[in-house]
Amino acid sequence: MKNILLITFCFLFFSCGAKKEILSQRQDIYDLIKNDVCEISLPEDWVQVFDVHKFLYLTPRKFKNDYIKNRVSIFRYFKIGEETLESVADQHLRMFKSNYKIVIKNKATENTKFGETLIYNVDQFWSSYHLENQIRFFKIDDNVYVFSYKSFPEYFKEYLPKADFIYENLVVRGTH
Repeated sequence: MKNILLITFCFLFFSCGAKKEILSQRQDIYDLIKNDVCEISLPEDWVQVFDVHKFLYLTPRKFKNDYIKNRVSIFRYFKIGEETLESVADQHLRMFKSNYKIVIKNKATENTKFGETLIYNVDQFWSSYHLENQIRFFKIDDNVYVFSYKSFPEYFKEYLPKADFIYENLVVRGTH
């Protein structure tokens, strides 16, 4: 009986640890640009800003000092091994739910220039803020990239074409 409990404990301990490790291997778009992994093109009226945690966001110039209202973020989870795109997306959303109240409005799979792409439309509630969030997940080599467009609801549709422009002009080079 002790052996069964020990085996069960080890299985749960190591399998849960492996899931958390994948999400901890995250790289922000700033590092990806600096290391020549990604290249971004911004619409003329958009700028790059850093938040207090030194994460890079892309936002309309008019929101430069209030980027929480409308922004794009891009990052990757690297060296995911045998994990599927869906598995990493699910883990990301579970982690997201642990920090915010979110409601998944819909989920779709599209074939984009990056191949199979999972797209989630999510309502996010954080503090007194309500944000609409479109999250796109795609896999290249052993990496899952996350492209997130967040906005106050009143600006979402207005700036979605600009976020789409950034996505469509995003260049991702192979594994580094």
